[in-house]
Amino acid sequence: MSDTESNLKSPQNAIKEEAVPVRSRPDLFMQLSYARDILDSLGDGLLVVDRNQRALLCNHTTRQLLGQDLPSITADGWSTRYQYLLSDTAVPARIEDVPLIQAVRGAALTRQETHISRPGIRNVWLSVTSRPVHDGSGALEWTYIIIRDINLRVWAEEHMRLRDRAMASASEGIVIIDARHVKKPIIFASEGFERLTGYTQEETVGRECGVLFGAPLESVDLAAAQADLKDERPIAVELQNNRKDGTPFWYRLSVTPVRDSGGALTHYIAIISDITKLVESDQKIRESAEQLQEANAKITWANERMKNSLEAAARVQQALLPSSLPEIAGANFAWAFEPDEELSGDILNVIQLDDDHVGVYILDVTGHGVASAMLSVTVSRLLSPVRSATALVYERVPDSTQYTVATPGKVATRLAMRFEWEPQAGLMFTIVYGVLNCRTREFSYACAGHPPPVYVTKDDIRILEQTNGLPIGIGSGDYDEKTVTIEPDSRLYFYSDGISESMDTNENLFGQDGIIASLRELRAVSLEESVAELMDRAKRWRDGGPIKDDMSLLALEVTALDAG
Repeated sequence: MSDTESNLKSPQNAIKEEAVPVRSRPDLFMQLSYARDILDSLGDGLLVVDRNQRALLCNHTTRQLLGQDLPSITADGWSTRYQYLLSDTAVPARIEDVPLIQAVRGAALTRQETHISRPGIRNVWLSVTSRPVHDGSGALEWTYIIIRDINLRVWAEEHMRLRDRAMASASEGIVIIDARHVKKPIIFASEGFERLTGYTQEETVGRECGVLFGAPLESVDLAAAQADLKDERPIAVELQNNRKDGTPFWYRLSVTPVRDSGGALTHYIAIISDITKLVESDQKIRESAEQLQEANAKITWANERMKNSLEAAARVQQALLPSSLPEIAGANFAWAFEPDEELSGDILNVIQLDDDHVGVYILDVTGHGVASAMLSVTVSRLLSPVRSATALVYERVPDSTQYTVATPGKVATRLAMRFEWEPQAGLMFTIVYGVLNCRTREFSYACAGHPPPVYVTKDDIRILEQTNGLPIGIGSGDYDEKTVTIEPDSRLYFYSDGISESMDTNENLFGQDGIIASLRELRAVSLEESVAELMDRAKRWRDGGPIKDDMSLLALEVTALDAG
């Protein structure tokens, strides 16, 4: 027996004979064993495992990160003793994809990242680097693994990504909440939030999300709203709270869950709108607590409809789309949507305004991702069919508590007043908003930088006349509207530029010509089939190329009302 092998088996090294497969490099392993004091002083962890995945040597940092009982782990124990996550996901990782598992099995890795947790150790993100050692025949003998604690870096990068994607709307405050933490802390507050409340980001970040809830505006069951939030459902409530200087203000709080690509809840996005002036004006014309409760019931009803739409979706962009369409005599509706990435800037909807009127709209926010999606959510909330002083799609009859349907031009003008240009945010959106009178078949519409709808009759097909107005966010002043009478059994098609600007491999656009040619051939099929086929043709035009923009279609069909 050589002196080296005798030293490795000596009591002071505390290494069992059968656990020393180091015939190829016994000198290196002996040096590691003798240098325990030096290794224990390292900030990085050092772990040496044999071919059977047993820990031969580990320093102090490794035991702190992986547990003091590390030497007792068997081959199966690496898979069962810890819980693992991979980067950018809250879903448990497959064992074969975990860097630490790959390392102890003899893989060569360089700075692969994983999250590890178990009772008795702190949750930690690790960087794993490993190098296997083989004998002369090429068989694995042992592997040394370098483990580095990268918690601070991972958390900093995650927070920075969220901050970079956050937007500051013209008069709205945006707050992002970490849903994965038991206390649901606020991790970002926009400049709009500071303007509304007086609290800086430094004073807000880190506080529990409960600070967003003040006293209810009316008879809102605040406990129920908070329960919905706990159950990962969206909420929208109107509340009163105090600014930092002690002055009270009214605000609308809308909270929407955000999920990762696997459907797991990761964050909440809260939108805070200052409605103080509108509420104070509305309160002057209210005469009794019963009227307050009735108005609140209507708000709750509208929010419940939006909540049901959001609950049906597993992703944020699906939550922005209608989960069901109104059933209205004299009109049918159909829609199709395909985002270019996980979060979309497009949104479309059909809203029943009263017994005779239905509103339709499709909008396209510049850009993509979280910022565009948050602006889409904000606009969608503002276009809710709620009769109140804060509503955009209704207007109050003077000297009365009654409301009438607002014209499309007024709706576009109010949106332009609400969303003025902010260079720092750099976001705007186009929209076409229309109102159909199902009884008279009159359709009024306004376009804010958006293509007008395509009108398809039995004998003709044409694009409706464009109205004046720049996109919302850069335009100002009043927006015009146009009115046409729709023939029975005719259709209107609304589309986003993702359809018309679909490009083939030769950079030829699908264009309005492609839309009109397709709809001319699709007159005889049902409304739903025509929408699905038009979307499919625009996608086939790309010939397998990537989607460069969100693709949205919305169609309505006017039918003749029964004589009775």
